[in-house]
Amino acid sequence: MKTQENSFPIRVFLVIIICVCVWLAASSVIGFMMLSRMRDKHLENLGHEILQANMLYGKNRVKFDLKNIEKEGLNYYPLVNLSIFQEALEETYNEYKEKVIFLLISDDSGEALASAGKDIPKSNSLKPGITNIGGATFYLFESKIRPPPFVAKGIMRNPFDEALYFRAGINPSYADLIMNHAYLHVLTQGIAIIILLVLSFYLRRVLRRFLKLKVREESERSLTTLGRMAATLAHEIRNPLGAMKGLTQVVQEEIPEDHHTQKLMQTVVNESIRLELLVNNLLEFSKPKKFEINTFDLNELIVDVRSMLFEKLNKTGVGIEIVTGNGAFMINSNQDGLRQVLLNVMINAIESSSLDKIVEVAAKLDKKTKEAIIEVKDNGSGLSNQNVNDLFEPFVTNKIKGTGLGLPISRQIIDQLKGKIALSNRPEGGVQCFIRIPTNSI
Repeated sequence: MKTQENSFPIRVFLVIIICVCVWLAASSVIGFMMLSRMRDKHLENLGHEILQANMLYGKNRVKFDLKNIEKEGLNYYPLVNLSIFQEALEETYNEYKEKVIFLLISDDSGEALASAGKDIPKSNSLKPGITNIGGATFYLFESKIRPPPFVAKGIMRNPFDEALYFRAGINPSYADLIMNHAYLHVLTQGIAIIILLVLSFYLRRVLRRFLKLKVREESERSLTTLGRMAATLAHEIRNPLGAMKGLTQVVQEEIPEDHHTQKLMQTVVNESIRLELLVNNLLEFSKPKKFEINTFDLNELIVDVRSMLFEKLNKTGVGIEIVTGNGAFMINSNQDGLRQVLLNVMINAIESSSLDKIVEVAAKLDKKTKEAIIEVKDNGSGLSNQNVNDLFEPFVTNKIKGTGLGLPISRQIIDQLKGKIALSNRPEGGVQCFIRIPTNSI
């Protein structure tokens, strides 16, 4: 099973979780807004109730003293009505003093004509709704009113030609039950989102481990089959192959060096060596490996691997430049396994590079992760458009005479050392191989 196939169920799972969390968050916001509007509507209805209960508009509203009006004259209507407004507001405030902070009647200019209660605002620019003035929070209810007309000598008259404004500062705690429900709704949804995210993170880890175990199980199953096949092939092919190579070399020694069959026999020997390498790699890949951890100098190991490739470097004309820090680079890992990985990777880099090109090998320490980073860069044609992960599958290779087992064996070793290996194209051309292994694998 490939990495992209493994990650697909995890991606689908994460998308579903994200959608559910977004839906819960949106539901929480919408619910809070609806309950806030319900709170405002409830307080607004209370304001209308108080307005209707005002003595100027209720059933028992204060009557104008018509005799006094006729005695004082029409010019004194406002003075008479102001006292009626004040009396009406005070009686209404006493009735609703547990629910309201203040009551106020003002004209168009904002001048207060009558008021009752405490913390009465002086500004006329306040807008209806939840308001905070001087640390006092209240719901401001506002409504245009027109004093009721009265009859004087058979004529309907109104003391004021302009409309007035009735304001009530309502205690918002009267609707605390609604807002408490709103906050509880938001808190519940928030806790649900947090629990869902924590649970999804845990399930994601479980799912990823399950998929890894599934891949490992299939890999081990294929390795078991491959191992049986490799063992059979080793007995059936290795002995005849060794005999063919040995006999051919004996014949080469018996005939003159300038004989026309020498080249043909050398081809047989070379192909026998290549098939022998394929069988050995197949056996190496199929065998279960148990590495012993030891302490060694990584820089020294890289130099040793380069010396092992001395003959190949002379034949190809490719050079290896090693870039390391000063002094020893001591790590705790498996020296033999890492030597085999470096040998495989550096051979690939040499075979991919052109004549007189340089293969760069660098080793450094990642101080954050405490890992050793090894980079091998060649100057070849780079990777094709195929999936890079396919190159780590058995028998997949871009080389004409390659076995397709070098990189799979390398990844198998690096995985057992709890590291990572990856390939990528270089911007300037060629391929770079990244190897990351813990400096302490004990």
